Amino acid sequence: MLKIFKKNLKSEYKERLTKAFPKELHSDLNEVIKILPLENSKIELSDGKTHELDNLIHPTEHNAVVNNETLIIPYRLYFNEPNPELENKLTIRQKDILNCIYLRHHNG
Repeated sequence: MLKIFKKNLKSEYKERLTKAFPKELHSDLNEVIKILPLENSKIELSDGKTHELDNLIHPTEHNAVVNNETLIIPYRLYFNEPNPELENKLTIRQKDILNCIYLRHHNG
């Protein structure tokens, strides 16, 4: 049952990230999401200690309208950083999307 719960959380993370980007970027976004460590809920926070988090995306969101499309941007993200080898395989556009995601990171 725990695996089902984690799969649902991963699906929720993907859905929430998808809502934060314009539809024209979703193909590239999906490639970026593949390298995000969404299954790891042990996160080092600003206190320097590792914490087990129930949810890697803060529930608060900001709405922004871009070219008549409403984007729902998470207030804060708690993902660990992706594997650098996987990150290096991304296109420039995909790296830009990754950087946009991590602009909302808890560690700045």
